[in-house]
Amino acid sequence: MGTLADLKARILDEIGGEVSVRQIGAAIKRAIDHYAAERFWFNVERGTTFTVCLPQVEVPAEVARLPLDATLQADFQRNR
Repeated sequence: MGTLADLKARILDEIGGEVSVRQIGAAIKRAIDHYAAERFWFNVERGTTFTVCLPQVEVPAEVARLPLDATLQADFQRNR
């Protein structure tokens, strides 16, 4: 994903000289305001922590995205 300036430049390239950069910026802002409450994959954060008894292990949220039949291996090392 690019910056706002990149987005404006791409839109201006595709539309041509029919609109100004100011109009493009206003249209982007209206679209952002319109879709602000929508849930999309890129604006929703999820996290999951699995714990087990002795020793406790925290697992990153990426593990929740693994297929249910995925095999996990852990290497436990004791610090003495």
